[in-house]
Order: sequence, then C-alpha cells, then structure tokens
Amino acid sequence: MSKSSGNHQGYMLFSLLKAAGKKGVTRAEAAKALGVRESSVPVYFYGLRTLYGAEIEVQKQGRKVVGYTLLNPNECTITENGRRGVKTAKAVKATKSKPKSVMTAKTVKVSSSKKSASEEVTPILDSDLEISEIGDAELNDLKQSLGIA
Repeated sequence: MSKSSGNHQGYMLFSLLKAAGKKGVTRAEAAKALGVRESSVPVYFYGLRTLYGAEIEVQKQGRKVVGYTLLNPNECTITENGRRGVKTAKAVKATKSKPKSVMTAKTVKVSSSKKSASEEVTPILDSDLEISEIGDAELNDLKQSLGIA
C-alpha cells in the first residue's frame, strides 16, 4: 500500500469495511476481496490506519482475530486511485499553567577574543542562582517585556 503507486486494494478494503458496517469483516472475507493470503490482510489494515486515519477495531476470540470493524467511516475517505480524503481534526483541550517562581541568573560578559591558558573562566554554579516568588503584577510585567501576552 504505497502512497505513490495508487491504492486500489486499500480502496476495495475500505469499501468492504464501510459496506459491512458494525457487523464487520472477517479476515477470510477481506483476503478473498483483496486477492491476497489471509496472513497479508493485517498489512492492509495497518495501511488504512496510518495513511488514511481509519479507526479500525479488531474483534477477537481469545487471542485469535476473527474480524475487523471500521469505527469512523464518515471521517476518512479514500478515492479509487488511493488519494486521501478530508479528515476531521480532533479537538485538544488547552491547559493553563502559571509559573510560581522565576529563576534569575547572574550575567557573565563573554568576549570574542581567545583567552590565554593563564586566565581563568569562572563558571556559574547552581548556588549562584536565586529562586524568588513573584506576584501576578510582576509576572504580567515580565510577560509584557518579553512580548508574551
């Protein structure tokens, strides 16, 4: 099921799943419709999931797979030549988080000239950092100065 060479078998499988509805399709039915061995059928279902965003439920009896059901037939569409259709976007809930403390660090002046081996560079240690709590007014001032609204 490659994207570039067309996807007639993917279209056939999608049509078969869509026509079957909630009843689903057995592995043998899918293999017969596609003209492949039963052991190759999961590859085509994987292609439908990854390339076209199809949500496919696997029906099992114990560990044995007995059938497949398409859960979102109206959200993904495939044309006969294998082109992708329009998928609906899933809504994501945004979360707000407020920082309670701000770390400040001492600034170090860096020169572009090479230092000789005798000069020492003083590293910034964790003990040099201060953690202080700020209020909402100070937080808003920092956001405005950084251009974050």
